[in-house]
Amino acid sequence: TLSLPDWRDLVATCRAQGAWLFSDEMYRFLELSEGDRLPSAADEYERGVALSGVSKALALPGLRIGWLACQDTELIARVCALKDYTTICASAPSEVLALVAVKAAPAIVAANLATIRSNITAFQALVDEFPDVLEWAHPQASSTAWPRLKTGQDVEAWCEELVSEAGVLLLPASVYDHAPSSADGRFRLGLGRTNLPECLSHLRRWLVSKGHQPRKAGLGLG
Repeated sequence: TLSLPDWRDLVATCRAQGAWLFSDEMYRFLELSEGDRLPSAADEYERGVALSGVSKALALPGLRIGWLACQDTELIARVCALKDYTTICASAPSEVLALVAVKAAPAIVAANLATIRSNITAFQALVDEFPDVLEWAHPQASSTAWPRLKTGQDVEAWCEELVSEAGVLLLPASVYDHAPSSADGRFRLGLGRTNLPECLSHLRRWLVSKGHQPRKAGLGLG
């Protein structure tokens, strides 16, 4: 996560070079601490292009609704012209539902943040029980995390074994074609689902069945 001074430096560098700054802001408003929220690129810089939508912070990926924001009206006109040659328009029901969600954004975001915080606590408890198997740093502004498998086992094989034997689906970093993360044993964990604690209970039982003994709280074992 960029700090505000680093963000300002990035904007200043782009401005000095006349470069466009494209900012993927799909997870904006999911900051665990509101003080960590950065200004939007579209507000901060005349050549900043911000991408956002309803799929992450508003938890409505099925609507397939998003948008670009930019101060440069010429660029926006060019984007609109391009869109006319591709999708032309989105689904009308999706647009109506997206508008309803945007109007109710504070309540929806608050509920989603509550789910994320609860799931962070639940997964941290699992990591604390199995510190020889799992480690992670929870996200500061997202519903997605990248824990690490510490056993040395190939993470893709581990994920395949987990889903076939326990019905718990985790995506290894190899799915995203990122060799360093795959070599480090990383896998993707979604924190936005209300049934994550149930999934973690299945994962816990599976780990025990594989011979991993959980550490008990209060014994000074980490």
